[in-house]
Amino acid sequence: MPQSFPEWTKETLQDFLMAGDFPFLQGLVVRIDALEVGACTLTASVDAGHLRPGGTVSGPTQFCIADIALYGAVLTVLPDPVTSVTSDMAIRFLRRPAEGAITATARLLRYGARSAVGTVELSDAQGHLIAYVTGGYASSSPPSSSSPSPSVVSSSSPAKSIEKSRETVEAPPTPAPPTSHRAETYTVYCDGSCLSNPSGPGGWAYVLHPPIGDTIEGFAHLASTTNNRAELEAAIQALRVIPEKASVTVYTDSEYVVKGMQQWIHNWIRKNWRTSSGSKVKNADLWENLLVLAQQRHVQWEWVKGHAGNVHNERADFLAQGAARRSL
Repeated sequence: MPQSFPEWTKETLQDFLMAGDFPFLQGLVVRIDALEVGACTLTASVDAGHLRPGGTVSGPTQFCIADIALYGAVLTVLPDPVTSVTSDMAIRFLRRPAEGAITATARLLRYGARSAVGTVELSDAQGHLIAYVTGGYASSSPPSSSSPSPSVVSSSSPAKSIEKSRETVEAPPTPAPPTSHRAETYTVYCDGSCLSNPSGPGGWAYVLHPPIGDTIEGFAHLASTTNNRAELEAAIQALRVIPEKASVTVYTDSEYVVKGMQQWIHNWIRKNWRTSSGSKVKNADLWENLLVLAQQRHVQWEWVKGHAGNVHNERADFLAQGAARRSL
């Protein structure tokens, strides 16, 4: 049996999955469309047996398809894939797909000797995005001397994911050469999440679209935060990876961030970071950091309604919630 990439091919992985040893397939017929280190794309044929009473594909079936795709990606990197088991999965449904083929594209964001974390995008036969999934896998076998060291996956896939930990300091991604940044326009979608507001675990995330090149995604876990602090942190981290003097449009579903930067902050500065009532401005440390970064760039702040079908905002929200659920 193949044990690691590049021994795995589309054909051998498909045969392995369809061999009948995986009850989680639930009778699905799976075709592997693409396979590379840390990534797997597959198509699953969905029939009437996988539909809800209303005629749309059931949630458990979508979850199963995502799990298979992520497992395929995991098989390319973990030293002993046979002992790899799902450690956690979270899914966000965006629309209800009808009967037909569902395509799952899985990408690992981070992997090490005994674990891997990734995301899966599910699309229907018309190419519409129907769900986002985050998941983790762990190997029950001890790491061998040839096991890979922890890595962040970087490939030619549409999204390059960059992870940061609150306990470690990392340099931001190297920006493009500083040529006429004023003429360049960056677009970034930011979001923050707090699972138990206030003072609960949370996360921040951004989805950055540079004027040239691939989309960049960043996210991190916050051990203790609030909704507002997580939203501010997302904007701060996004601006940090954008070159100074560049033009950028920041989209966020936080009115707190948008109104703060467009209206409130000017009065706060005049009053030495005090409100009109004389009390100290909450989260002043983050507001000051965000102000400095914004002054070094040409920033336009835009509010976008959350959970309204904007795929970029949904993606940022998905990453932020995924980061909030685990500390990487």
